[in-house]
Amino acid sequence: YISVTGVQTCALPILKIQNAFLTELDGFQKRNKGVIVIGATNRSEVLDEAFTRPGRFDRTIHIIKPITVEQRADIIDLYLENKKQEAAVAADVTALEIAGITSDFSPAELAEVMNSAAFNALQNGRPSIIWDDIFEAVDRIKLGEKLQCVSIPDHERERIITHEFLGHLVMAVLLEKNISKVSTMPRQKALAHVAIKEEPGVHLYTSTNYIREILLLMSGAAAEQVALGEFSNGAKSDFTKARQLVREMAENRMLELSGETQKGSSPKARMQEFLKAHFDLAVEILSQIDEESRSKLLSTISNTQTVYGAEIDRLIEASIPQDGLAALKQAVVAGVARIKKLTVTSK
Repeated sequence: YISVTGVQTCALPILKIQNAFLTELDGFQKRNKGVIVIGATNRSEVLDEAFTRPGRFDRTIHIIKPITVEQRADIIDLYLENKKQEAAVAADVTALEIAGITSDFSPAELAEVMNSAAFNALQNGRPSIIWDDIFEAVDRIKLGEKLQCVSIPDHERERIITHEFLGHLVMAVLLEKNISKVSTMPRQKALAHVAIKEEPGVHLYTSTNYIREILLLMSGAAAEQVALGEFSNGAKSDFTKARQLVREMAENRMLELSGETQKGSSPKARMQEFLKAHFDLAVEILSQIDEESRSKLLSTISNTQTVYGAEIDRLIEASIPQDGLAALKQAVVAGVARIKKLTVTSK
C-alpha cells in the first residue's frame, strides 16, 4: 500500500485514511466556500502525486531558510521577546548581533539557540542570558558538543592552532573581517575554530568578494605549510568549500571553467590552477610574518581557551607590530588584484 508520502507500507488503516482524506478534498470547495486547507511537508519530493492534483493541494509555496542577517534578526526578535518573559536578557545581547553569528541557520535552529542559551544561563546560576550563553548555544548547534575528555597530542595541537590562528585568524584580520570569537575548545566537528560575523546589508557578491573568501579558506593550509613544512587533511573541508565558491563564480560568469582554455587545460585543471593561485598568495603573505611574531601569537592563544571581540584585536596588535600589519594588508590588496586578472570580470 502507499502512504501519504508515497512510501510502501502494509498498514491498511493508513490507506483508508488517505482515500477518505482525498475524497473529502475533492468535494471540499462545494461545501466549504471561503475556507482554505493548508498542508506542510519537508519532503515534497516524495509526496504522493494524488495529493497535488488540481483541486487538491495544487498550489505550492516554498519556504526557504532566512538568507540575510536582517531576516534572521526579525525571527530572533520574536524569540527574544518570548525569553524576556521567562528570564532577563543582557542589554548587549541583540537580535542583529546574534543574527551575524548564525549564518545559514533555519528558524528552528534559531529557536534552539535561544532555548539552549536560556538553559545555559539557568545551569550556571545566572539571572539573565549573556553572550557566553549565546556563543555556547551557537557552537553546540554548529560544531557539536564539547570534547572535554579527548586528549590531543602536542604535535597535533600545534598544527591545529597553527591552522586556525596563524592561518584563518590572521588572514581574517588582514581582510578586515568582523571576528566575534576564537576558541581552542575541541568539539565534535572542529578541534578549534574562528567565528566570523556575517555583515548585514550584504546580499550580492562580486568576483573580489569571492576571491577574498577563497583566500581566507586557503589560509589554514597555507599557515601549516609556512610554519610546519606541509599541510594536513585538516584542510579538507576548507578545500571543499573553496571549490564550491569557484563553481559559483563559474555559474555567475565570473570565471571560465567550461571547455578548453587558451593553454589547452581542462576545466578541472583550470579550477586547480585558480585555487593554487590563492594558496600561493596565502603562503606568500603569511611567510612575511617573522618567527618571533608567529611564536608570540601562537603561545598567547595556546594559553587561552576562548578570546572574544576586542580582545582579539589587542592580541594581534601585541603579537604583530602595526607597521607589519599595515604592510601585510597592502600585500593582501595587491594579491587579490593580481588574482582578479585571472577572472572574466577583469577582461
